Amino acid sequence: MTHGKPEWPSTMPSLLLKIRELHNHPAWQAFVEIYHPLIFSFCRRRGLQDADAFDVTQEVFSKVSQGIGSFCYEPHKGKFRNWLGTITRHEISNFIQRDDRQRGSAIQVQSLETLVGVPGEVDAEWVEQFNTYVHDTAVLRIRPEFDHDQWQVFVLGWLEDKPSGQVADAMNRDVQWVYKTKNLVLARLKQEIEFLTADIARCSM
Repeated sequence: MTHGKPEWPSTMPSLLLKIRELHNHPAWQAFVEIYHPLIFSFCRRRGLQDADAFDVTQEVFSKVSQGIGSFCYEPHKGKFRNWLGTITRHEISNFIQRDDRQRGSAIQVQSLETLVGVPGEVDAEWVEQFNTYVHDTAVLRIRPEFDHDQWQVFVLGWLEDKPSGQVADAMNRDVQWVYKTKNLVLARLKQEIEFLTADIARCSM
């Protein structure tokens, strides 16, 4: 049986709540450092050159900074993930509209339709890229917290999906220790994913 990714949390405020605080520069810096590669990569996948992708990414963060104060999680309107994706696609569209000197009108119209899609529709490519990126980022961020044997259990038992008995034999460890260690790392991974992605539960009045 292949394990799925951890369920994406949607109610626990964390980093998003911190960046709403005025003058919380460390939180904003952490947010930019974490999400800059994701947005930049998405821009590149949509055909933008490095310099243009960088400029668009900066515009996305500018819009997030302006709008995060009024963002709140409402299930019928979608998650922060989708909100960020909408801003990113919108800024890419704006760039393409301004770039008539490098694009013919027919190509531009086709690109805009691809970027914007049907109103209200979630961009499946963005969702997949976002979820994979956040999972991989969380894995990298928690790695220093565990010793070699603990991490090896996580790699073999979760990332490579090997049975706990097989992992125990390979590491010459008790199977119960393997169970406990894997659950320990998974619990920490879920916590880190929540920190990176959790939506803001209530709107400010």
